[in-house]
Amino acid sequence: MEPSKLKLLEEKYWAGETDAQEEEQLRHFALTEKSGLSQEFIALVSANIAFARETTSAEFDDKFWNRVEENRNGGMGMKWLQFATYTKYAAALIVLAAIGLAIYSIAIKSDSGNENTIATEEFQDTYTDPEQAFEETKRALLMVSSKLNEAEQPILELKRFHESKMSITGSTAVDDNK
Repeated sequence: MEPSKLKLLEEKYWAGETDAQEEEQLRHFALTEKSGLSQEFIALVSANIAFARETTSAEFDDKFWNRVEENRNGGMGMKWLQFATYTKYAAALIVLAAIGLAIYSIAIKSDSGNENTIATEEFQDTYTDPEQAFEETKRALLMVSSKLNEAEQPILELKRFHESKMSITGSTAVDDNK
């Protein structure tokens, strides 16, 4: 084959446009003549042949399949999975115990002041005076509003970060607020 045709065929190979017959011709020329082909292609063909000759030993295969069976039958992989499952349950139990302890301590505090009252003045939710109820509601809403305003700043920072990331990657950000 002419070196120019061989070079065109190699370029076609690198573009991924060759069929199996053309690739076989290229391999044949890379192993026999080597003229007209790039050193990279010749090295690739040589490496593919060397790799094809390499086989794993039966000992390696046996070790591999034994480990697969061991893991399937409760080896270290299964032990780790069981540990992770039990950890979730233990964490849930700890959270429930903490909630129960908090409720118990609140109940003890409320009982220690007066036997007839259920909640202290701090937790009172019913007021006889409408103005006092209005002031307490106003105070609670101002506290909630201040906390929301504090939380707004990090969210704006996150939004700015997201928009910057989208401009760098060239993606278009979808903004539902506009």
